[in-house]
Amino acid sequence: MTSLIPLDAFTVDRDSVLPIYRQLYDLIQQGIITGKFSAESKLPSSRILSKELCISRSTVTTAYDQLIAEGYLVSRPGSGTTVADALLSSCPKVNKETKADIELLSEMLSPLARSYLGKSRKYVSYKQPTLAVSLPSRTGFPHALWGKLLAKHAKKGLDIDAGYDHPSGIEPLKTAIADYLGLARAVVASAKNVLILNSTQAAVDLLCRVLLSPGDRTWVEDPGYNGIRIAMRNYAASIAGVNVDSEGLCISSNEYPPKIIYTTPSHQYPTGVTMSYSRRMALLDYADKNNCWVLEDDYDSEFRYSGKPLPSLQGLDEQQQVIYLGTFSKSFSPSLRVAYIVAPDNLTPLLETLLADTGQGVNLSVQHALAEFIQAGHYSQHIRKTRKEYSHKQQLLIEAVKKHLSNEVTVSSSQAGLQTLIYFNHEIDDVVVEELAN
Repeated sequence: MTSLIPLDAFTVDRDSVLPIYRQLYDLIQQGIITGKFSAESKLPSSRILSKELCISRSTVTTAYDQLIAEGYLVSRPGSGTTVADALLSSCPKVNKETKADIELLSEMLSPLARSYLGKSRKYVSYKQPTLAVSLPSRTGFPHALWGKLLAKHAKKGLDIDAGYDHPSGIEPLKTAIADYLGLARAVVASAKNVLILNSTQAAVDLLCRVLLSPGDRTWVEDPGYNGIRIAMRNYAASIAGVNVDSEGLCISSNEYPPKIIYTTPSHQYPTGVTMSYSRRMALLDYADKNNCWVLEDDYDSEFRYSGKPLPSLQGLDEQQQVIYLGTFSKSFSPSLRVAYIVAPDNLTPLLETLLADTGQGVNLSVQHALAEFIQAGHYSQHIRKTRKEYSHKQQLLIEAVKKHLSNEVTVSSSQAGLQTLIYFNHEIDDVVVEELAN
């Protein structure tokens, strides 16, 4: 998409001995060379720029014509004047990241920020192959209906719910989520217990900020969701990986009790194991006796393909020590940017206050549209439809793996969720593992 270079990027000094056309030429040339003006970005028309700078139009066209002649700019009838695409690779790069700069920057950062210096992370794109982990299907979603609802609420006046009085989400969406979770997951909550955020990671970060002090011990599933480790590490927690077996998270009375236990009981990530009822009750009993918070991440519990799902941990908890996390990223789309916390009564006011002070709210039009989408039954209908689609796709994948890779791998047959696990029958070297990870 072609971007328009803003008028604010252009200035002239009327007191300079340098002619104005030359000032404009130098400004644009340096902007292109340094990368400030990117390839194919569009310049303002000579008429608009001359009016903005209060100079003659011929002054602007003189500068433009010279830059076009030298290959910096391209002029096409009907398309205006743009930065030449060929300059993307030919212009010298300005490298300002010297060792001294990095060292100085490090001294000016917090310990948390310093731990991120020099790190980069690859992100899963919706445009990548369909075998990318935990991305929902792009087909079958009622785009027309959702677009209609979104447009309906976007058209409402900005004076409606336009203030800062909904830091933890609007009441209709909170009510819709609480009602849905009560029926579908046996979650015990009302609208006042629900807090709306833009992602599960943001929810985890908020909870770690509220519940953890440096050095506090935490338990996380091993293997498990790396995002929880990142959040806990950022608040200097002492993280202990806890094994997962065929019944879920293994509880050891010999371990030092943690402040937080993180688990994915409905569909463990990544093994696909569902925590047994007896293990759930044992975990709740342990948390009660040792004053632990339990973070229950129910990230894709909507997709169970056989049998009746076990009730949520939160629904079984009588001591209000379970904090329930959910998201619409798996059932709807990651681009929606809506997740939620179902918090115990005693934590809710504190979390709401912190949310108000940190400004992590979700777009109000999206919230209103989603509330109507759920309350009108469209969400339940969508889940039923996609559940059948994912079950069919999982079976096709398992059959294909068994047919073509039976000598190399063994594939598990998970009864829920958006991923399944494949075990290699033979040892593979680190190079292959790295290639597969990339």
